[in-house]
Amino acid sequence: MAEDARGIRSCTLLLTPPASGSVALPYPNVRVGDSAEAEALLREVENVRIRRERLSAEVVSDALRRMPHPTRVIVSGPATFNVAARSLLDSLDESQVTLLSA
Repeated sequence: MAEDARGIRSCTLLLTPPASGSVALPYPNVRVGDSAEAEALLREVENVRIRRERLSAEVVSDALRRMPHPTRVIVSGPATFNVAARSLLDSLDESQVTLLSA
């Protein structure tokens, strides 16, 4: 890994409406913003790409193409999202992918 590689070097944020019948938030004591707030805060950050769409093979492929190498992927979302994301990252070794869960 390059000596100057620190922090998040590439980020893809997927903003989608909440699923109908959503369960309680996993972090009840955390203030939650909305997608407009997230977009406003991150719009000027050079290495962030905001997409208003659901997870797909195209989204993952595009994100992987833009990532510097060596690559380490961190996935954070609801459990079903994490499982789907991991299956779409099958080209990466298990040690390259971290799934965060509540």
